[in-house]
Amino acid sequence: MNRARRPPPINPSTNTNPIQQPPHSSGTPLQGLRTKLDPEQIPSTAIQFAAEEDRWSKESYLTVGNQPVPLSASEYHAIDQGNSTPRFLRPTIYAIPSSSDLQSATHVPLGIHVTPLAQQAPEEAPVPVIDFGEDGPPRCTNSECRSYINPWCTWEGGGLRWICNLCGATNDAPAQYLSSSSTERLELQRGTVDFLVPSAYWALNPPERLIHSFVPVGTEGNAFKHNPPEIKSPNHLGNLVTPRERGTRDPTPMNYVFAFDTSLEAVQGGFLSSACKVLIDLLYGDSQPENQESDGTDQQTAISPYWNPESKLAIITFDRELCFYDFSPGSSQASMMVVSDIDEVFVPMPAISSLFVDPVDGRQLLQQFLVDLPNRYANTVCAQAAMGSSIAASLALLSQTGGKVVIFGTCLPKIGLGMLADRESEKSVYSSENDPTLFQPRENIWKELAEECVDCGVGVSIVLAPSRWSDLGTIGIVPQLTGGDIYFHPKFDPERDYAVLYSQMRRMLDRETGYQATLKLRCTDGLHVKAHYGVCLERSTSEAELGTIDADKSIYISLDYTSALDNLSHLTLDTISSLINQGGSRSPAHSQKLSLSEQKQAFFQTALLYTTTSGERRVRVCNLNLPVVSLAGNVFRYGDYEGVVAAMAKIAMVQMLKRSLREIRESLTAQCAELLLHYRQHCAASSMASQLILPEGFTLLPVYINSILKSRALKGTPVMSDVRNIYRHNISGRSVADLIRGLYPRLYKLHEEPETMGTYIPETGRLEMPTLLRSNYTWMQGHGVYLMDDGDTMFIWMGTDVSEEAWQDLFGVPNAHGLKEIPRRLPDLPNSFSTRVREVIAHLEQQTGIIRRLIIVRQNLDGLEIDFANMLMEDTNNDGMSYLDYLCYIHRLISHSLDSGYSTITVGSTTAKKIPW
Repeated sequence: MNRARRPPPINPSTNTNPIQQPPHSSGTPLQGLRTKLDPEQIPSTAIQFAAEEDRWSKESYLTVGNQPVPLSASEYHAIDQGNSTPRFLRPTIYAIPSSSDLQSATHVPLGIHVTPLAQQAPEEAPVPVIDFGEDGPPRCTNSECRSYINPWCTWEGGGLRWICNLCGATNDAPAQYLSSSSTERLELQRGTVDFLVPSAYWALNPPERLIHSFVPVGTEGNAFKHNPPEIKSPNHLGNLVTPRERGTRDPTPMNYVFAFDTSLEAVQGGFLSSACKVLIDLLYGDSQPENQESDGTDQQTAISPYWNPESKLAIITFDRELCFYDFSPGSSQASMMVVSDIDEVFVPMPAISSLFVDPVDGRQLLQQFLVDLPNRYANTVCAQAAMGSSIAASLALLSQTGGKVVIFGTCLPKIGLGMLADRESEKSVYSSENDPTLFQPRENIWKELAEECVDCGVGVSIVLAPSRWSDLGTIGIVPQLTGGDIYFHPKFDPERDYAVLYSQMRRMLDRETGYQATLKLRCTDGLHVKAHYGVCLERSTSEAELGTIDADKSIYISLDYTSALDNLSHLTLDTISSLINQGGSRSPAHSQKLSLSEQKQAFFQTALLYTTTSGERRVRVCNLNLPVVSLAGNVFRYGDYEGVVAAMAKIAMVQMLKRSLREIRESLTAQCAELLLHYRQHCAASSMASQLILPEGFTLLPVYINSILKSRALKGTPVMSDVRNIYRHNISGRSVADLIRGLYPRLYKLHEEPETMGTYIPETGRLEMPTLLRSNYTWMQGHGVYLMDDGDTMFIWMGTDVSEEAWQDLFGVPNAHGLKEIPRRLPDLPNSFSTRVREVIAHLEQQTGIIRRLIIVRQNLDGLEIDFANMLMEDTNNDGMSYLDYLCYIHRLISHSLDSGYSTITVGSTTAKKIPW
């Protein structure tokens, strides 16, 4: 079948109808002399992404081989051949430098992005679940290693023993292996597997605290019942531990607590009724409450597919009081229990009682309760809401089992636990050395509350719909440390925001999720973990703890080289005595730990110990085998710019708590320029200083670094601290694909496309997407229709000269002025163009599982055009340079350093060396 040819992208030099950048766009043009660069020749994200899509529509990605690694947001089909796919593990370099000196010389950060529960492509083989019974999965017996058996282990003795690929220790093979062939053992073939684990791996009870955020209430049949002093539990993270005082808890299906703000703002703004309706729709669809006389025979089939049928939920409402609800079977309605003491929170009855309700068995009570709840508070006059107390109350309900808390809030918590006062004007702090105070918790009790949630295996997500400042720098620390989300809906409008809120909650329930989780990365001798960056709690560099973790969460783990001093700390008295007897010479094993130079491969293994939503205790193991290289050119060649960009962005978000935004922006530019400088020095020294040379693996690094500088978290123009904090949280926790999509929104051309656009291609089964353009007004035309998407918000931009046919097809009006009321979604019109554009939108939304907030922008008519303009990352905006100017500026820094003989680059008062890799 011959497919219609796609028209070529607009050439700016031949564009007869160029679009001028709006005068209200605020940017910083490059000052001084410019390097002469052809805009058409500089690296393009659109061209590279189009080439990627074309390649992976024709072939599969094999995790062992010489294929280039797919871009994170590409639609590719991966085949696990022993290495985990890039969706699970994405290193910053796919060839490990053999020494610390080589890594420092290249200045490429070394680390791995770990997304242990990543969502796979529908056609990919699911992660296998393997059960070794009470013995548990085979593990290395070396107490300093304790890695899991994997495809990269080697065998000896006719299969009687296996050699650990990480530490070299020899281990006896399990009895099951002697009676089966290796082809039957998926853990020896797949890079990513789930091991079911026995009671020795169950979650420990929370440690005793001098001060709790709630008043513990003893219950008969307490879940903290396993405390046998003789049991020794093999901690999956290291050596054996003896839980003599804490004991373990039975894994159970994950329960939820939904806490609703019932203050005046929540009621009058329609947020309370919308939140209740969302929960009803998620549980039961949009059906009406059952008739009181219904026999309930269809209740089992009526439950929503998004809800785990084994989970239960509890409801809390809060304003100046806390209200719990008893859903006892046989009651005509849920009974309310009021706790007026919001400073010392307690649960009025045992948490394992009827405070938790099964949405199937208790549908009649629960659905009617949610329908009636907004009416109960219709006449409220209370303007305050104790959000901190509601989190503590939710924690009290889940402290014995762990689970998920979802808080629906609207206002600053000025009463109750962790109460906060209004802050004086932020404007005096903007762009000053006091920037970090906007992102740090003002009350330490919020951090302590988050840590207690993690200890109890509880994750907290906050859905916030404020009409004014709500101090996300303080309350956001709870979801930040527990592995939760922040959903931000300022000035909530039910008509505008309900569909987005519903899709966010649906995604939260529908994606793969675990709780009571701990993540550890093990690596080849010679490397060690330096730090974790993400929405997690890091008490030590060896592991990260999370109340909950889901398919959308990614943690960046930075790596460093083990020094001789580090290795001496592991020596035992026997080893020291042996070294003395040998005259101080090192054993071969000890020499191996000092450098990777003699090794050909470096191995990495992550282990996530977690409980599934259905109540199974598992370990998700991901493996990676990478070559070790000794040439700087190979380091740059096998570098992954998306991994490096995501690493730099996540580290910058942590630095916001310590350094001014100006220093962080300067540091990012210095790091970008110095990486390219070191490439020039080590791989292209013969080139003229006036030439701009970009390494093969990092051609697009400057455009993405410039995009980080323009992000709402870091840009120089005044931005409310709440907005900066929500973007800081999103960048910290998102996967590489979602982060890259948000940093550089994609711009699609909808007009003058072939008829196959928006239709499925029979040969590949994939949707034919519109042409991607560079994110710049120069590439747009006045008669054009364009779609922009950043993963959260979607714009449709209509030029002033758009044809009447296009207006009729998309909106049913003859021109821009005929659109009297801007629609929230594209109308469902019976024509080919409308159908195909809606297919494209639906496909983009399906990639992330979230409905976009759609904004229609008419050129020179709508004020929101400035938001569209600010998303064009190659233009001069957001107090930053255009892509072309930024590339010239980077080249200027490199040329100056080469001419002056400097080995480092200084931007302002900041050098790249200040960035903590």
